[in-house]
Amino acid sequence: MSGLSASSGASSELGALRRVWGRLRAFGAYAAAVVDGDKYNNYLRHHHDSHPGVAPMTAGEFWRDYSDWQDKNPAGRCC
Repeated sequence: MSGLSASSGASSELGALRRVWGRLRAFGAYAAAVVDGDKYNNYLRHHHDSHPGVAPMTAGEFWRDYSDWQDKNPAGRCC
């Protein structure tokens, strides 16, 4: 077997692994969005754009506030 074909095989395997990894990352982002995993990041972007110079809530504070909002507004959630 020549060095060229071995090198091409390794390159091909690396490309396949990168494609699989990219698809897994995309699926992870989709799954996080489905279960509100991106809600805090969206809040941080909004807060940064709308309230410059003001410290945002921590993740724990955000989720506590969001949970309280859901309890007060049951129509605001799906289940």
